[in-house]
Amino acid sequence: MEDLSVLDHLKSEGFEDIEIVEKLEGEHNYNYIFKSERGKFVLRKSKEHLDEEQRLRSERNVLKFLEHQGIKFIPRSVSYDNERDIHITTFVGSENTSLGKLSQKELENWVSNLSKIHSLNYEEFKGFCEERNYSYREPETVGQKIEEIRERLAEAESTDKELVEWAEEKLGELNYSIELDEPRLTHHDIHNSTRKSQNNLFVIDWEFAGFSYYPLEDLADILIDENLKKEQVELVIDQYKSLSTIEITESVLTNNKKLKLLFQLSWSLVEISKPRKNGESSEKYHNYARERKEKFNSIQN
Repeated sequence: MEDLSVLDHLKSEGFEDIEIVEKLEGEHNYNYIFKSERGKFVLRKSKEHLDEEQRLRSERNVLKFLEHQGIKFIPRSVSYDNERDIHITTFVGSENTSLGKLSQKELENWVSNLSKIHSLNYEEFKGFCEERNYSYREPETVGQKIEEIRERLAEAESTDKELVEWAEEKLGELNYSIELDEPRLTHHDIHNSTRKSQNNLFVIDWEFAGFSYYPLEDLADILIDENLKKEQVELVIDQYKSLSTIEITESVLTNNKKLKLLFQLSWSLVEISKPRKNGESSEKYHNYARERKEKFNSIQN
């Protein structure tokens, strides 16, 4: 998207005295950080215009629901343009914050907020969306997640047959017992999504969020990659157990980790086969896939 087009859109949304501070390109979106007379905001534009999953629209719906529920550690949704597939949110900081660098009090606060999100009711979300004519996705089951991984592995078979066959074998061994009796709101991409601003914590990038029957994937995600010390891991698990109605056992958490790692591995294998801009190498995706396998093999059964 051209800067001029961004400025035109912001003016049409009622922003004045606009200054684009930074342009960032993620895997799925273009992000423009801008200032105006109303404050500092982020304009998010999907790379695939009106992609069939409608991730930015879904992000708006989830953020509006979370705000309605009184959740504080999120950016606020300011506007969503369906025609242009643009979502504008409040700016909450641009630097990632590792959970391993948080104080004990901050980490406890972070886990407390995660447990609140995982306690939210699907029927209430459904009613919230229907009242506002928002679209919403049905809760995802573990079986659907596994089928998605299988489809990705089949698509990626030509990239690394040995790795694909290994992943298919491990996928067949996964235990479906990690599924809950009722769906809970799940971020689905929570690692590397924490921001800290003026002593406040925020979780961003809610485009993949939705209700699922395996919300502990979020907990597994941060335990896999946030480089927490042993005492911090114990704090996170104990704090979550004390606040959440979701039962956590070591085997359930282990299977959630394995599910997450196989999902990430299958994603990276598919990315290898995609054409790269300006001759960019796909090796980083291959390295990431190998790293996921190593982490998987390091998990205690």
